[in-house]
Amino acid sequence: MMTNRITGVDRAGRSLRFGRAIREGRCAAVRIGSQSHVSWAVLALLVALVLVGRDEPALGQTQEPAAANPAEPATDKQGVSQRYRFLERYSATDDPTRPEVLIQYQVGISETIKVTREKPQGAPDQDHATTQCIYTERVTKLAKGGSVTEVVRHYDKVNSKTSLDIPHYKTKPLEGLNILYRHQPRSQPPQVLCLTPGRQLRQQEYLGVVQEPFLPALESILPRKPSRVGDTWPVPREAARALLGQAPNDEDYELTAEILEVRKIGAGPSMVAVIGVKGQAGVLEGLSGIYAPLQFTFVPSEIMVPSRARTDGETNKDQASATPARPGGRVEAALDAKGYISKVSLYQEITVPLPGNDGRLKRKIRLDRVLERRPVGQAGELVVLLEVPNPEPEANESNSWLIYDDPQGRFHLLHPQELRVANSYPDGGIDLLDRRPDGQDAIQVSLNAKTGDPQRDRLAADPIQEKKQLEDEWKRRGEKVVPGPSGWLPEADWSKYKRKVFRIEAALIPGNNATQSNERIYLDRYVVQFTRNEVLRVTAMTTRDPHVQFRDSAESIIRHFEFGPSESSLPSAPTRVPTTPPTRVPTTPPTRVPTTPRPR
Repeated sequence: MMTNRITGVDRAGRSLRFGRAIREGRCAAVRIGSQSHVSWAVLALLVALVLVGRDEPALGQTQEPAAANPAEPATDKQGVSQRYRFLERYSATDDPTRPEVLIQYQVGISETIKVTREKPQGAPDQDHATTQCIYTERVTKLAKGGSVTEVVRHYDKVNSKTSLDIPHYKTKPLEGLNILYRHQPRSQPPQVLCLTPGRQLRQQEYLGVVQEPFLPALESILPRKPSRVGDTWPVPREAARALLGQAPNDEDYELTAEILEVRKIGAGPSMVAVIGVKGQAGVLEGLSGIYAPLQFTFVPSEIMVPSRARTDGETNKDQASATPARPGGRVEAALDAKGYISKVSLYQEITVPLPGNDGRLKRKIRLDRVLERRPVGQAGELVVLLEVPNPEPEANESNSWLIYDDPQGRFHLLHPQELRVANSYPDGGIDLLDRRPDGQDAIQVSLNAKTGDPQRDRLAADPIQEKKQLEDEWKRRGEKVVPGPSGWLPEADWSKYKRKVFRIEAALIPGNNATQSNERIYLDRYVVQFTRNEVLRVTAMTTRDPHVQFRDSAESIIRHFEFGPSESSLPSAPTRVPTTPPTRVPTTPPTRVPTTPRPR
């Protein structure tokens, strides 16, 4: 029986698998709606999801890989002067003539997250979460040049333990889920489609998927030219994005890779190269210190002996990459190291000041993750390839939109996955934000709190009064506003949803009387009246031109808004509600779309 070193159980599919989630506003360290803004990525980094256990020992604790014993006899005859050309190749179809090519593989992940918050007096507060998982992944599409753009993935089993109070679910998040993962260029987040009939992706499930390392993209961390033990090179940002699960900032980025050692594995021909990645990178949560040793498993090919120099001075591509010139005209041979990244360990630490104490008190986030990969079909193993969807699915509300459940179970809704939950509030509401390369989108969803005063509650539900307050606010602030139509949306379109919708449309032109911008901020404000005497306000702001498609998405969110928890969740333990009032996205549009939601 083969044993996975992460989970400690057999690799035949009975292993446990990693899953991560966001706990929406229940951790005192990162309460949503507190005076300080907390990004969705901070929340996702702090907690793991699913099976709730309290104060359990961490699973699969990790350690940095031990260096080779210097007293052992050297097994690499070329020693420290030997150069290796590391090659990791993928394919969407089986090719028996290329056994080194990766088509389908199994991945095991073990992760521990610890959050420590200093206090003026007494011991620091601490929260922790540990998760384990196993999933199987198959390559389905490659771009020109061989980079992987799409995979299908099946999550077999997920286990998690945490000190936090998080919601219980009828169906364990991620477990049994089939997804299509589309890797996006540059810093755009991946697109994830649910392929399992009858299931809708949850907010927590999506975050768990996209913030795991995307292994095919880690190939870019390997050196681009034949290299020796001790050689170093800068790590491309795309590789850092695949390693960290988010794109690092342009500032404060300094990651370097180094070949630490190359050694044989047992008595066979296989070898492993240990590549260390270290440095720092700015992420959404703050400046992060990073150490990540990777193991690359390979079987070396025959030594490539360079041919004699051609009289015409030409050199083919293989010769150029495999036979680096040495001083004095000598050329050194290199070994082709065709293989795959088999293990990734990540040790990440972020320290940021807590608000309101002049930076004296700190919050520390420590992430320890170990990932191992094993290609399927080794040693005569029977391989059942994951099914590739045919025809290729297009993203729609059913397979790509995410379920957001209010932590207190008051409501749930669906929203596009590119709109991330930036804030959530104890009084009932969320802020959704999308930072596009060419602009930003924001949607605020807010329940109208009952005051107990019938007159005030009646005025708060009156859309005409809402429009008047908006116009008075724009006038007070000196905004240049191009008013659009306002009124009730067709009853025939909304009666089946048991709600009436009033829309106020406007365009704001940034600038002042002296300087006017050609850009516009489009605003659509909705007052939604339900038959159960509840009122919902929705504000959609975008710089898209035209903005109609974004407006349609906002109205789809209103259609999918329902009171109570979703069918897939059960009420959670009582939420620790902040004692200070939350900050909110402005209910009137700002002079420009904010980088982060700005307080009133």
